[in-house]
Amino acid sequence: MIQMEVSTLPDKYLGVILKSGKVKIATVWPMVELMQNKLATWKGKLLSFNDRLVLIKSVLCSVPIYSMSIYKWPKSLIKICERIIRNFFWSGDSETRKHKILSWKKVCSPYNEGGLGIQRLEVINKALLMKILWRKINSKAEGALFIKAKFQDKHNQWKNNWQLSSIWLEEVGYTDYVKAHINMKVSDLILEGKWNVPERIKPVLSNYTLPKTGIEGDNLIWKGEIKGAAGFGIVIRDHLSQVLGVMSGGIGISTNYIAEVYAIISAVELAVEWKMQNAILNSDSKQLYLILQTTRCHGL
Repeated sequence: MIQMEVSTLPDKYLGVILKSGKVKIATVWPMVELMQNKLATWKGKLLSFNDRLVLIKSVLCSVPIYSMSIYKWPKSLIKICERIIRNFFWSGDSETRKHKILSWKKVCSPYNEGGLGIQRLEVINKALLMKILWRKINSKAEGALFIKAKFQDKHNQWKNNWQLSSIWLEEVGYTDYVKAHINMKVSDLILEGKWNVPERIKPVLSNYTLPKTGIEGDNLIWKGEIKGAAGFGIVIRDHLSQVLGVMSGGIGISTNYIAEVYAIISAVELAVEWKMQNAILNSDSKQLYLILQTTRCHGL
């Protein structure tokens, strides 16, 4: 009547393999192949260190996002993906190892902690699964009510005697302690300028190095202004969405709008230098889009 085909598992929906049972490496291995295919088209050894960093952040780390939003990836597969990213970062070749002068954990630290801000895939996976859990807990939608009715007992505790679903909520970390302290803040873990981590969550934080704390006064970081240290990044693709090159730069204290303008101007200059006849420009700035739409810009 509604002209819909009946499908069976495993199946693919929006690029994600849907499969019942526990997630195995074979379930999400296509994401690894997709990452390798992208690297095969890049001339990593011809790219600068900064260019490779931009590609890792904007492309490689975003490849598994949809899959990680659904499944808890096996740790062995995460290690494979991070090895591919790490080798490409240091040598320009995903298969070539190079002597490293800095640990990968330090490289993936935020800028203000001396790192380069590359996101760890394991952390991304956990964060995305926690986002799903948070939505289910606080949602009144029929789908969320169904999940809670099926997988929670009369005391609202998550059951662990089911095996047919590949989305394991308990593995995310929603324990009795977490539920009782769901609104805990970082400030609750600091006492008199020192970390005071409860015994129940120390095992969770054992693999992380907590930043140093002090009893000095708080530093004002943001004053509510729209200006700050800004930069821009550009990824150039062909008609097949294959990456042709990347460009990035810093412009000092400025606004988001000025950074978007710099990116557009740099992209146009690069298109002229490469003698491109037709170019499609994408920007996150709606204000810039409206200005370009109402202003006569030849070739745009």
